[in-house]
Order: sequence, then C-alpha cells, then structure tokens
Amino acid sequence: MPPTRPKLIASRDVDAVIIASPDFTHADLTKACFAAGKPVLCEKPLAVTAADALSVVEAEVALGRRLLQVGFMRRYDPGFGRDCGAPSPTRSSATSGSSTRCTAMRPAAPARVMRV
Repeated sequence: MPPTRPKLIASRDVDAVIIASPDFTHADLTKACFAAGKPVLCEKPLAVTAADALSVVEAEVALGRRLLQVGFMRRYDPGFGRDCGAPSPTRSSATSGSSTRCTAMRPAAPARVMRV
C-alpha cells in the first residue's frame, strides 16, 4: 500500500511539495507541509473558505519563514495574453484597447530559475 499523504510529505526523500489535489484538501495538506518544514506550491484556491485560508496564512506566519506559494496556472503560460486586444468573457471591448487586465496578468520579464 502506498504511504499516506502526511507520511509522504514528511519523508526525507521529499524536498518540496506541489499540491494539485481536489480543492477541499489544499488547506490541510499545506499545513502538513508547514509541519514538516517543506516548501509548498499550492494550486489555487488555497482553501475553500476564507477562515481556512486565514488559518493557513496564520500557520505560515507562526513559522517565521515563508514556505508557501499559490500557483495561478495561467500566469507563466507564454500563450496567455498573447491576443490581449481581443474581447473575451473576462475582458469587455471597452477595456480591450488598453489591455490593462491582460498586461497585469503577465510577468514583467521571463522568470529565471536557479538550480541549487
């Protein structure tokens, strides 16, 4: 039988965790990562309720160091925002000329990754 999630998170073989499980599991799994001292990338949403999200943030603050990043799946997708001028369900034609929303969603520069 495979190890349980908390055992897997706590394993010495795991350096960091990506949470891409059903939404209702995100808060508890993120706090399990904190308990194990593991950095975590949690796909959105962080939690299904505001109270649960606040408890995650408070747990991280109590640690005194940042271990959490919330992933927004389209932010670093090179194709996202390529056609910012075109109206879409989230962008009306009145705002398409300025592309304000679209530009804000793209990173200012390509992300650089450093391997250590």
